[in-house]
Amino acid sequence: MLSIRSIMSEKIVEYCRLASQQKNLALVLLIEKVLSDKKVYTFGELLGIKSIAALKTGGDDSSETSDQQKETFLKSYNSLELFAYGSYEDYERQRGSFTDLSAVMIKKLKQLSIISLAMENKIIPYTVLQEKLKVDNVRALEDLIIETIYAGLVTAKMNQNEQILRVQSFIGRDVRLEQLPTLIGKLTAFKESCEKQMEVAKSSTRIIVESREEHEEAVEKAQKLFDLQREKVRATMMEKSTPGKKHKVGGTAPLTDYPVGVGES
Repeated sequence: MLSIRSIMSEKIVEYCRLASQQKNLALVLLIEKVLSDKKVYTFGELLGIKSIAALKTGGDDSSETSDQQKETFLKSYNSLELFAYGSYEDYERQRGSFTDLSAVMIKKLKQLSIISLAMENKIIPYTVLQEKLKVDNVRALEDLIIETIYAGLVTAKMNQNEQILRVQSFIGRDVRLEQLPTLIGKLTAFKESCEKQMEVAKSSTRIIVESREEHEEAVEKAQKLFDLQREKVRATMMEKSTPGKKHKVGGTAPLTDYPVGVGES
């Protein structure tokens, strides 16, 4: 079974191929299809297509394009960029800058927003999610979370008692070029933290091994001492149980048994 990343990669390749062959209004329609596709959640490759980038400045043959068409092209480009880097909050703040989103597109943008929140915090209160996603009630929020989990976008567990979402993992989102230094810095810090943890683990392992060796050595010495004492006790008991031998109290020298009458006067 193909993972969400594999399916998404295949779809993006196909959309990029189509985009490179089209322009202007045909691209607007293609972008609408991409934004509605429930298997596509990264868009950076499409933004890098020359014909799509041209939409930002009025499209190809802009001299023959009306102002209304230029506005349509720009909104289409902005919408693609919104899904690549933005959030539902961004859409709410500047609705006029984007195309009218369908219910399917809005849900998808909210799912992308959940991923962004997960990137910032592994434990997300329901109140934060409701505020960011503009969801009025908990039931609707949990339905959205469940769909996001089943889509393979995040791995998480809902805690209804504590009203929080505990995130374990998530797919990556597109990153702006200007965000790369910050991302590299975070990854470097994470790498250094992992290396320190590895050193601590190695040190702990070494201490445990040394402690175990010392313990085993002490046990071995105690066992040898015990065996030695046991042999001494066994030898003493055998000596005492030998017929015809008597022992002085407090000593080990044997006394000789004489026949009855010998030495009597």
